[in-house]
Amino acid sequence: MINHISTKTGAKVSEGSYGVSFSTPAWVLHQVATVPELTVQGYSEGGWGKNHDIVCVTKPSDLRIV
Repeated sequence: MINHISTKTGAKVSEGSYGVSFSTPAWVLHQVATVPELTVQGYSEGGWGKNHDIVCVTKPSDLRIV
């Protein structure tokens, strides 16, 4: 499986040096949606090194300008 992913994506990984995790964007975004105070600002598949997805979220600050 790792060889197939490496060939398809160009990611330089091997089973000996990394674990494997598979999550669909829909699953990840659903998990984030379960935290009411978070807002998804962006999602990039393979956005970091062609083999890590990036999820950008914000949380409103409790700080108030007085």
